Amino acid sequence: MNFFGIEVAMIGYQGTVFPVLLAVWFMSMVEKRLRRVIPDALDLILTPFLTVIISGFIALLLIGPAGRALGDGISFILSTLISHAG
Repeated sequence: MNFFGIEVAMIGYQGTVFPVLLAVWFMSMVEKRLRRVIPDALDLILTPFLTVIISGFIALLLIGPAGRALGDGISFILSTLISHAG
């Protein structure tokens, strides 16, 4: 899939935990930083909107694939240990 000129792989995240955990952690960091710079009068509307927009794009492009790779790597290591160690 082409996303603003960037090629993004169409992969599923069924049963994955790490992409969600990493995305929520990143989202909390974005929200904390936005609360510092957005005035209080606009905070109620702009902070959640910008947090979801910024975090969503980063999660789809970077965090999701990295989290899935991390989960696949841990799964491979554990499967190898179980099959060879008994």
